Amino acid sequence: MAKQKQFDYDLIIIGSGAGGSVAAHIANRAGLNVAIIEAERIGGECPNIGCVPTKAILQAAEIYEAAKNGARFGIRGNTVGYNYPSIKAWKDLAVKRTGTYLGEEMYTSEGISVVKGSARFIDEHTVTVGVARLSAAKFLIATGSTIAVPPVPGLEKTGYITYKEAINLTRPPKNLAIIGGGAIGCE
Repeated sequence: MAKQKQFDYDLIIIGSGAGGSVAAHIANRAGLNVAIIEAERIGGECPNIGCVPTKAILQAAEIYEAAKNGARFGIRGNTVGYNYPSIKAWKDLAVKRTGTYLGEEMYTSEGISVVKGSARFIDEHTVTVGVARLSAAKFLIATGSTIAVPPVPGLEKTGYITYKEAINLTRPPKNLAIIGGGAIGCE
């Protein structure tokens, strides 16, 4: 008589960012049956809405600033300007070049199951994602950080955007106050 399978997976990883991705590959190569659950974009924050896009926009800003001040180096340019939709297109290309959009294909080609949605624990070995119910012997939670909106009086009424919205603006704002001095806030 065949032994009945106790769990759907040996390991379920919640979050496909840097930590979750590496863990999924290592566990898979070790022979474990692995699933990775992602609520947003495969690859997580850094390549999609954090490090990579902000660095691409910073690069464009640095080149613009250098061109504006080129006269002190003997470079003449009477009309230096920028086209923000083109800068946004450059940012989007930089994100695409990371290859994270191929993440799901890569995982599945290696035998790692990809489940899109938010995981909710119903017991120590079971989560639900939408209507799907998945079980595992072990779980690794690699969900990264969440945006913390500070309790500033009047902020809700005035309106605000987070870096997730800011990175995809179609035009730069005329005025901007940044609350927070972390890496993304500084960039």
